[in-house]
Amino acid sequence: MKQPRVEDHSLEERARRFYARTMVVALALVFATGVLTFVRPLWVGRFAPSEVAASGSLKVEIEGQALMIRNERLAVSPASGVIRLVADNGQRVAAGDIVAEILPALSEPDLPGLPASQPSAASSSRTDAAGRAIAVLRARQSCVVSYHMDGLEEAMNASHPDILDITPGSYQPEPRRTSDGDVVRAGQAVFREITDLRTELLFFADLDDEELRAGRSVRVRFPRLAQEEVNATVLDVKSRPDLGEGWHAVRIALDRFALTLADLRLERAILIPRTIQGIIVPASSVVERDGYTGVYIYRAGGYVFRPVILQGVVGSRAAVSGIREGDKVLLKP
Repeated sequence: MKQPRVEDHSLEERARRFYARTMVVALALVFATGVLTFVRPLWVGRFAPSEVAASGSLKVEIEGQALMIRNERLAVSPASGVIRLVADNGQRVAAGDIVAEILPALSEPDLPGLPASQPSAASSSRTDAAGRAIAVLRARQSCVVSYHMDGLEEAMNASHPDILDITPGSYQPEPRRTSDGDVVRAGQAVFREITDLRTELLFFADLDDEELRAGRSVRVRFPRLAQEEVNATVLDVKSRPDLGEGWHAVRIALDRFALTLADLRLERAILIPRTIQGIIVPASSVVERDGYTGVYIYRAGGYVFRPVILQGVVGSRAAVSGIREGDKVLLKP
């Protein structure tokens, strides 16, 4: 009788065991996939980073340099002597009002120990016995008086026909101030008359494709001075590629006279050309899917895609419409 082949039986047994193990692994994978499919929405809904959408607004802000331009004239002293200020700095005066007086400086023999050819600080506060003025400076027209000067009054005059071609770095101001009791000489500028009682400025910045045109209403803020935003109107715009790609000079008039800017020339400023209204969400939550812009919002234990209209993006925030305030938005789909 022929004996059975042990080797063939052993190979057949091994094959059955291999296929059995393969089936077990396959079934385990199918089961795990099913569990993951069921559990993942619950896990994402409960633990994934999210944010509650809220209605609000986003401010488009452009940072730049504001160069103050003014209709102003310098008043010069008609005689040498000691100046006595009658009007306060920043005071509004009418045409013909006395702004300052020039008093005679005390001659040197009255001040022992000093050279006779030089007036002194001590002599600046002294007058003749009668205290009579040798010259009176009056306002030529209704104006705001300023005793701060920088030597750029003529170059930065608002009536200059090529004012938009000014390059701020090409001018070096020499600020000085007239104080009560100063010794002045004939022909010296002693105060400014700001005749146009509105504040104008040139704003230099990269507009980053923001379209500005004459007549558009904007707002301006001066961070060093205050957080208040001042309403303003664009008067003119000119491209300035000589300053850099995308740079423009924007002539702006504030809606009211800003006395705090009357003695300044160059100041850091923030231009706010528009405000975007909508439902505010993280910009990272807005995605593209099948040609639609949208966000994932939480519904019935999971996140679902909801198309939205993107109103605008400012930094890390986006304004949209198409969802409701209070919707829970997936932060990073």
